[in-house]
Amino acid sequence: MGEVSVAVAAPSLVQGVPEQERLHRLPLLQHTTRSAAWLQLFAQLGLPANLALRGPRFDHFYMMIQAAAAGLGITLLPEFLVEQELRSGVLTRAIPTAVESDKAYWLAYPDEKTEQPPIKSFRDWLLAQISGAAT
Repeated sequence: MGEVSVAVAAPSLVQGVPEQERLHRLPLLQHTTRSAAWLQLFAQLGLPANLALRGPRFDHFYMMIQAAAAGLGITLLPEFLVEQELRSGVLTRAIPTAVESDKAYWLAYPDEKTEQPPIKSFRDWLLAQISGAAT
């Protein structure tokens, strides 16, 4: 499964800040292992790279979600990780642009285990989750 990331924030953080100024004025929450994520989005938008590297760093996506929900900044996360928060209104899209990551998710198992009930059940469940997320 490929990965599309979106910039999200607490609605109260972005309220009153014009959309075109949000990435310039508000803190950007960074993921320690995805240091190029903001750079990629800034390049896509034609914004100065030096602005993309500011902001606190976090080791876990969950921590970034919680920090964004608390109003600490805008975070750039895989969309499937924040679907529930977006639906509930805890988070909102800070900008409409999404960035397609070079990251992907894979399910790997030995060929000889393909039809084993636990593997088959998990694979079928996972595929249903993915197709449900796409709708």
